[in-house]
Amino acid sequence: MRNNMRLLTLLILLAPLWSVGQLTITGTIKSLPEGAVLTLHANDLNSEPVAKSTAVSGKFSMKTAQREPGIYVLNFAAGNKRKVMFLDNSQVSIDGSADAFDKLVVKGSPSDADFQVFSTEISPLYQKLSAAAQLINSGKQDAATRAAYDQSMKAIQQKTDQFVQTRPGSYVSPFVILVATQLNTEPMITEARFQKLTPTVQQSGFGKMLQSNIAE
Repeated sequence: MRNNMRLLTLLILLAPLWSVGQLTITGTIKSLPEGAVLTLHANDLNSEPVAKSTAVSGKFSMKTAQREPGIYVLNFAAGNKRKVMFLDNSQVSIDGSADAFDKLVVKGSPSDADFQVFSTEISPLYQKLSAAAQLINSGKQDAATRAAYDQSMKAIQQKTDQFVQTRPGSYVSPFVILVATQLNTEPMITEARFQKLTPTVQQSGFGKMLQSNIAE
């Protein structure tokens, strides 16, 4: 979760290019205080809420206009809890417990299903890579630490290729490619991955960011 929040700092809001649709969220979160206020933010918590709801007996609902699938943060500020999601114009349900807010179950959004694959299969590899890099930077230059770093790097590249190959029409795919550019990925590799995306996804917000990255 913490690692995912760090990744959000890389995101830049782009001018919308798609017709407006509607995202509808209904949820039941156990152990929420009566009258708890939940807010929904596009991209990160620094943005103004795009929707707000007051929970009654743990139940809440939200609606917001949306031009394309993207990252959203469900925030329970009073409890210092948040859930990062990748939502599209769908009827979305959110269920779980306030005691495990970051593990709330999101259903109804194909984009979030893809985002969960990234969160469970790729994001942990970045955490391992970061841990190995910190050890190396602190002077631990032994073979085992170096091997852990190299193995994590290789696994990230392989998982990124696999994700894009199997999900060329997913709005999450350009986001996954963008995250990989943090590793100083060769521009030719980034462009090859971009070319595998469907034309619609290439023209999405994250797709436009990738095009700018490639052009630099």
